[in-house]
Amino acid sequence: MPAHSIEYPHMPFSQFRIQESPRDVRPDGFPVDAPRQDQLKYVLQYAALAPSTHNSQPWLFRVTDASFFLIADRSRGLPAIDPEDRCLTMSCGAALRNLTLALEALGFSFRVSRFPDLSEPDLLARIDIESRKRTDVDTSVLECILARQTSAPQHLVLPPSAGALSRIQSEVADRGATLVMLRREDLDLVLQFDENNRDDALVLAREEAMWRHPNRIRSRDGIPGGVKQTATSFCGNSGGAVFGVLTTSGDRMLSWLQGGVALESGLVVATRENVGVSLCSMPLHRAHVRKDVGEALGLGGTPQVLVRLAQARDYPAPPTPRRPIVDVMVHPGFTG
Repeated sequence: MPAHSIEYPHMPFSQFRIQESPRDVRPDGFPVDAPRQDQLKYVLQYAALAPSTHNSQPWLFRVTDASFFLIADRSRGLPAIDPEDRCLTMSCGAALRNLTLALEALGFSFRVSRFPDLSEPDLLARIDIESRKRTDVDTSVLECILARQTSAPQHLVLPPSAGALSRIQSEVADRGATLVMLRREDLDLVLQFDENNRDDALVLAREEAMWRHPNRIRSRDGIPGGVKQTATSFCGNSGGAVFGVLTTSGDRMLSWLQGGVALESGLVVATRENVGVSLCSMPLHRAHVRKDVGEALGLGGTPQVLVRLAQARDYPAPPTPRRPIVDVMVHPGFTG
């Protein structure tokens, strides 16, 4: 996807309408003449396009005319596969990265404060808008956020080029995490850990079933359908795909948030490089397995999520649904 920065005609405030779904946001639709809160509402649509486990979308935002507040929505937590809210926090980190990428693409300068109030553990980040330093729009970044998917093909695929893989790893590293590539024997070891820790398999299956909506086309969250994913199916039938694991320096909330930021940065670059990516958090949802896998593979960090990469298919899978922006805003909405 070629990078380009161009000027778009001003969209008067009277013409600006938030889309019913963030999936319908237009990269050329920034409301230049609208009040600042409405401009930030437009930006928020890109944050809501972040990936999340079971497409649970566990984030809330409060927006003023000068700031975003990113809040963990623990009511959308997954107690079986994510008992520590680790994946929830990483998902919020991915939403944070989309938000800052969109702000950068639109020419805003801003300041990010992570965990700005330790007495409010659900308040994960505050993003203060300083100014809009330029008026051109880098639509290529917005297009990549919109096009990003986590659905790499499994059969008859080609590996990503060495250059593309290097650029993805470099982006992840720049954001404070590491994408370590795995050999087949490394994957077999991870699968052995999964096999040895299957005592919660039924609970995991029941939880996933609650979020799978194969026949509900109007659902705004959850998994639209398809085959149930396990660590074994994720690592099998790999064709020409390559595998890696994203690691962080620690295994607490700050590392999880930063891991989500780094993961989404890598996914956006992968989209630009025409690389399809799939993710799997099993069996790493167990803290002791993360520790054991990290030590057994000599990763030098805590493994957080398995990653499969391959050249993207010509016909991408249908996008997963998204909740309307009004549903992810802390009401009464855009009041200071």
